[in-house]
Amino acid sequence: MRGCSVTDAPRICVSLAPSSREQLSAWSVNPETTAGADMVELRLDALQPLVQPAEIIGLLAAFDLPIIATCRAAAEGGAWSAGEDERVAVLRACLAADVAHVDVELDASACEELAAAHASRLVVSKHWLEPPASEELRQCADRLLNLRPGAAKLVVAIESVDQAVPVLRTAEALRREGVATTGFVMGKASAAGRLLAGVRGDAWIYARAPLGAETAAGQWSATRLRDQLDVSRWTPCCARFAVVGDPVRQSLSPTVFNAAFAAAEREALYVPLPSARFDRVLRLAQDSDVRGLSVTMPFKRDALMVAATATDVARRIGAANTLRFDDGAWHAHNTDGEGLLAALTPHRDIAGSRAAVLGAGGAARAAAVALRDAGAQVTLVARDARQAAQVAADIGCTGLRLADYEPGAVEIVINATPAGMTATDETPIPTAGLRGEELVLDMIYRPTVTRLLRAARERGCEVVSGLEMFLGQAAAQHDWWFGEAPVAGVMRQAAELQLEAERKRA
Repeated sequence: MRGCSVTDAPRICVSLAPSSREQLSAWSVNPETTAGADMVELRLDALQPLVQPAEIIGLLAAFDLPIIATCRAAAEGGAWSAGEDERVAVLRACLAADVAHVDVELDASACEELAAAHASRLVVSKHWLEPPASEELRQCADRLLNLRPGAAKLVVAIESVDQAVPVLRTAEALRREGVATTGFVMGKASAAGRLLAGVRGDAWIYARAPLGAETAAGQWSATRLRDQLDVSRWTPCCARFAVVGDPVRQSLSPTVFNAAFAAAEREALYVPLPSARFDRVLRLAQDSDVRGLSVTMPFKRDALMVAATATDVARRIGAANTLRFDDGAWHAHNTDGEGLLAALTPHRDIAGSRAAVLGAGGAARAAAVALRDAGAQVTLVARDARQAAQVAADIGCTGLRLADYEPGAVEIVINATPAGMTATDETPIPTAGLRGEELVLDMIYRPTVTRLLRAARERGCEVVSGLEMFLGQAAAQHDWWFGEAPVAGVMRQAAELQLEAERKRA
């Protein structure tokens, strides 16, 4: 790993921006406010009326956790509306109150003076509202090395995920020089970079609290970081794995893989990397030494195209859901078909069955190839007749327009479309024609019982949740990356616990 050294895991810092003293008081007595957190950032600049130095001790006593006191200047994206002298007086009062850390901007007039007297307790920060030039980053790093604060914080607003690379590298360089540094990104495209900053060794991760709005776009919740992403196990030496897609923030993959890694005592971690562009998130992942990727919609065909080599099944499908980085290049595989067959075979003999696959994307192609290889007669059904015919010709099965599909003509029905992901979605096919003898699998696993599965069950059909296929393909990915299966039952238990927790919150 680049810059690998054994360090403590990043701490989770919940960032709070109360608009009033009453709101701050209510948050301070509610344990959910800091659930999952190791620290609290208190944004004093958000308070109205403006905070006064005389009340600092009382405000900072609201929380038992270590506090980073922040009173951000408007020029660096904060809400402070009075003069600089008044703001510096608030910062001095925070230092006098013996708070754990005080955030002061590198460009603040009082920064050098405060650093001379209180360096070990200062978080010296620099914010850019657009990506800086490399020379500006270098000069900023030099200034921080001269100041030697207790911690440094570099934040860059980005519009594309790969714009995170320079600031993440600069933060790593500062840490190598002995300055505890948190360097990350903000903005709508920042979610992936925020996680990888922590993966690469940031001192702490700024997180969203369950109560109150995020204080910056792209923040992850503290409980998600703790419970599903298992931040307490992260070190820069961990082997890094991720899932990429759009959307992917709510993927179950981090939950099941992190559980599998922990059960095997494997020094590895797994995070979601949301992005609207595959090429850009791949650049960020590669720069962050990510060794393996799970790939979901809409990037499965892109994943195959970037690979130096691909397994036979991935080439025949024309898409990849798994990438591995070895010897300076990406290598592609597809485990969707393995997952599908693992879900179906306990319920039905595939050979000789007639099967309909609904959809024409990467998952549908994988299903059709797997069923055909297992001896089924496959019909691929899509809304667009031309697309259905083209994909079917590529695979070697029959293509059919959705409007011409008759539900009762097959023994196995596979939904590989997104229809059913929301409560208002219609079923992908009319279910009135089901005979009650079909085996119906919906690849969607949230909800575990979709409208299609519910309707099919009411017609007397045997149904299989998409969770079964998801677990099968995830186990096959683990095997391809590590050469061994995950610890038995761990992935299933983790997934079921997570889904049950979600149902209780709904």
